[in-house]
Amino acid sequence: MELSMTIALIAALAIGEFFTALVITGFVLAAEILEGLTVGRGRRAIEDMLDFLPQTASVLRDGQNRRSAHADDPSRRDRPHPSW
Repeated sequence: MELSMTIALIAALAIGEFFTALVITGFVLAAEILEGLTVGRGRRAIEDMLDFLPQTASVLRDGQNRRSAHADDPSRRDRPHPSW
């Protein structure tokens, strides 16, 4: 919970505004739920985008031999090569 919401909640309870404290609590809970949904959708979108990454890459070995290599296993001798 945000510090400002906590202060508002304590202040509302201190002056006896229980309905106001309830409304503040409702807003905080709604914000937490919306934040959770948004973060979840963002993570799923990033995972979906990662599926579009190529699994292989064209590389130059020793400056001349062009070959296809698995993207997860690069060698120090390999340089990425554009596939245009």
